[in-house]
Amino acid sequence: MNVQQLVNDLRRRGITLEPAGDKLRWRGPKGAMTPELLERLRQHKPEVLEYLRWKQQLFSYPLPVTHDLGTEDPLDYAWDNERREWVYRPGWWRSIPGRRLH
Repeated sequence: MNVQQLVNDLRRRGITLEPAGDKLRWRGPKGAMTPELLERLRQHKPEVLEYLRWKQQLFSYPLPVTHDLGTEDPLDYAWDNERREWVYRPGWWRSIPGRRLH
């Protein structure tokens, strides 16, 4: 069983999942969560929690907000892990080994 597939199946039914410590909260339309789906969720709860936490962390970086890019290329912004913010670094992406732009 693929955890991502289970989460996507639930999402298609309008059910959202949220990790809350070692618990898993869900919301959805009445009748969307069937007993079978609830049992699958219970069986794979640790994996689902891990997946959701990973996904939260992956998308936790704030995106750069620029009102007027002017001549700046959006690709010239890079995430700086030390400063925990987006910084303007013209051409940084040109130095990536094996990059291909079509």
